[in-house]
Amino acid sequence: YGPEENRALFIRMRRSLAPGGTLVIREFLRGMSEDAALFAVNMLVLTPRGGTYTATEYESWLREAGFEAVEILPVPGRGTHLLFARNPQ
Repeated sequence: YGPEENRALFIRMRRSLAPGGTLVIREFLRGMSEDAALFAVNMLVLTPRGGTYTATEYESWLREAGFEAVEILPVPGRGTHLLFARNPQ
């Protein structure tokens, strides 16, 4: 998905998640993963608008959608990160 599709998806996810629930996303984050650039090329070849995005972009989209307590942790040995975002109570 592109940025606009991601924003819309996060809004729908927050609405369907129980209050206090946590959304978890596993992703290649641009600027934080050596594998993100290669994955971005793959997405550009295989999808109309896909790519990789920065932690700042994800955090902004999640907060715009109404999520709180956004946290990012690396997945050891995988080149990806987990993004956690809580749906307010």
